[in-house]
This record gives sequence, structure tokens and C-alpha cells, in this order.
Amino acid sequence: MKYYDVHTHLNCDPLTKDVERIANTCLSKGILINDIGVDIPSSLVAVQHAKQFENVFACVGVHPSDTNKTPLKICIKELEGMLKDKDRNKIIAIGETGLDFFHKPYNEEEQTSFFIAHIALARKYNLPLMVHVRDAFEKCYEILHKHAQGLKIIIHCYNGSIAITHKLNNLNCFFSIPGIITFKNAHELKEVIKIIPLNKLLSETDAPWLTPEPHRGKTNTPEYIDLIVNKIGELLKLSEQDVQETLLNNAIQLFQNK
Repeated sequence: MKYYDVHTHLNCDPLTKDVERIANTCLSKGILINDIGVDIPSSLVAVQHAKQFENVFACVGVHPSDTNKTPLKICIKELEGMLKDKDRNKIIAIGETGLDFFHKPYNEEEQTSFFIAHIALARKYNLPLMVHVRDAFEKCYEILHKHAQGLKIIIHCYNGSIAITHKLNNLNCFFSIPGIITFKNAHELKEVIKIIPLNKLLSETDAPWLTPEPHRGKTNTPEYIDLIVNKIGELLKLSEQDVQETLLNNAIQLFQNK
């Protein structure tokens, strides 16, 4: 294998309609994929995809913007049902979960309750925690500092400031870099990755969104992960082979070595 797209959504349209071709093309290109649930139905589909395709693994959870769909107790019961057979279901992380104060209206108390419950699941099942955070970095840091010490934490689609990066570094977090890194106006992120420990860097597409250059305007796909990895290598002055091996090994150590 050459690449690991640690956060994508084969379970969301329009990728779901083309999932077999995408998964098989990625396999032929040496790309491993984490299919990320955003609610109970999409988490179940992620498990289905993981069972169906050799190079696909499932993450199960409820996105903070979807916490109003189903009561917390019911969500946790459904997630536990999948997690009881986590190995057969190829579940390698809890999430995505976290805080999103960008999409309005939002319920901070409800999002916080779901977030803490997901952290408890990650601890119970000894799995990494896949965290979504948007316009809520300080609050997210507070919760992680209080409840998630000792867990393997991935901040997905990372686009935080230098200041919050230092704080998250102190929590030993992993930072998953999306296609934003290829955008011409991503000036701060291009500086931020230089202060992230190399062994804490991961790569993701977050497909079908955030399509990297030069394909902006098209639907994103895990097939574009090489563009993100190569851009990271360029910014860190690493050879193509070195950045490929480093990011792949980081992800395999995190998700596959239990």
C-alpha cells in the first residue's frame, strides 16, 4: 500500500452510487480508506462497505450537526450493537464526533453530551477517536483535556491556528490534513503543518467535499489522496517516497495496531 485516506465518506452521495468502482480503483492504486459515519444509518453503511471491500475500514459515530436526529441513548445503543463485533465489522475508530458551532442553529449542550458519550465509547472499546471541530476549538480542547486523556485522538480536516495547534500537540493528538492544504489561500495551514510532529501527521480527502487542486469544482474522491500527500511533502521538503511512507505508517500504527 502507498496511501491511507483516513477520513472519507463513501457512504454519502454521490460517492455511494459509485462505491464499487472507487474502492476497487483505490485498491489497485494502493490506497486504504476509512469510511466515516455521520449518523446511525451512514455508520451502518460504513460497516457494510468495510465488509465488502478489502481496503475499506469503518468509523462509526454521530456528527455534531446530526445530534438532533435521534436521542443520545438510542444512538449509543445502536453504536454499541456495531461495536460488540468490532473486529468482524472492521470498525477501527469512533466518530466522527465533536463540536460544530458553524452550522446554525446548534445546541451546544446536546453536542457536548454526544461528544462526551463518544469519548466514553472510545475508551470502553480501546479505539481511536475521530474528532470534528469547526468554530469551536477552545471548547473542544477543554473537553478533550478533561475527558480524553490517554486516548488516541485524531483532529480531522485540520485547519486550526498555530496557537491551538500547540495546545493540541500537548494532548498528543494526531492531525489529519485535508485538500485545503493545496488551496492557494491556505497560508496559515501551510505554516501550521511545520510545527506538527512528523509522527502525528495524517492525510485525508474528506470526500466528497474539499476537492484538492487542481480538481476544485469537481466531486472529491479518495483517488485524489496522492495530491494531498505530495503537497505535504513539498511543504515539509520531504521526498515523495519519504512522505508516502511516513503518512502511511503513521496511519497503520494508529488504526491497525491494536
